[in-house]
Amino acid sequence: MRQSERKKIDSFELWCWRRLLRIPWTAKRTNVSILEEIKPAQSLESLTVRQKLSYFGHLMRKQNSLEKSIMLGMGEGGRRRGRPCMRWKDDTQTVTGLTLSELVRAVENRDD
Repeated sequence: MRQSERKKIDSFELWCWRRLLRIPWTAKRTNVSILEEIKPAQSLESLTVRQKLSYFGHLMRKQNSLEKSIMLGMGEGGRRRGRPCMRWKDDTQTVTGLTLSELVRAVENRDD
């Protein structure tokens, strides 16, 4: 996710909390005070990251999957001119701090 998308998710989450608490938009309440009052277990952003990583693990465990080959960027041809696109696997690597080979190894060696 880009930083702008994260800010939008955070602002939407706080807007929802304000609506649930019935705080008018003219009230001078800080975001911190609202989060202290609610004390959420986890934010929407962390929930989306967790779901994204779960889906990544699901795809990487599949055998001979089209989605897996697309995710790993094994398609044919070159890319267009300009700035490189932000890829799904790049976002997964930045969130976890692991390389792609380490991620695939970690997904295959899960304990269930």
